[in-house]
Amino acid sequence: MTGVLLNCLVLALCISAHRLLAVPGVEEDDGSADSASTLAFVFDVTGSMYDDLKQVIDGASRILEKTLSRRTRPIKNFVLVPFHDPDIGPVSITTDPKKFQQDLQELFVQGGGDCPEMSIGAIKKALEVSLPGSFIYVFTDARAKDFRLKRDVLQLVQLRQSQVVFVLTGDCGDRSQPGYRAYEEIAATSSGQIFHLDKQQVNEVRG
Repeated sequence: MTGVLLNCLVLALCISAHRLLAVPGVEEDDGSADSASTLAFVFDVTGSMYDDLKQVIDGASRILEKTLSRRTRPIKNFVLVPFHDPDIGPVSITTDPKKFQQDLQELFVQGGGDCPEMSIGAIKKALEVSLPGSFIYVFTDARAKDFRLKRDVLQLVQLRQSQVVFVLTGDCGDRSQPGYRAYEEIAATSSGQIFHLDKQQVNEVRG
């Protein structure tokens, strides 16, 4: 994922981040924890992400930099939730953006052979450890295996008023499946978005 494709993805996500951070009625940072939020990245590190992980991490790092440069709503802490089949975590929580950047760069692929993954549980974990009004970015190439947790996630989204943005480099080839429809419902309920960047496009750009 290089050149124009990565730049377009980062631009779209930065626009999204700008919209999410520019929350009406929120004043400049006054030091109050009530006005602060969490920036959380939920990362698929299964074997199928091998070709894309480094490039997606680079894109996520640039999103982090852009988000930190826009201080309309202050970011109090950073959460990283990697997931692979069948495990979620370990979860990283820090107030230091440099440590968060380091944790991002140290991600590596592990496990996972089938396409649906444990993504909804990872989103649930990110919401549970994040502050209210936070911003969750989900990076994966698969629909959800654990879509039955969708109701719990939707309740958390409504309770915490957080927003979830999906960056998909795949969806297992069938967007009518409940594992993909769960993403649509979570994005819609949280006023988030779904960005699609399938592997065929990645290969075409590389070629």
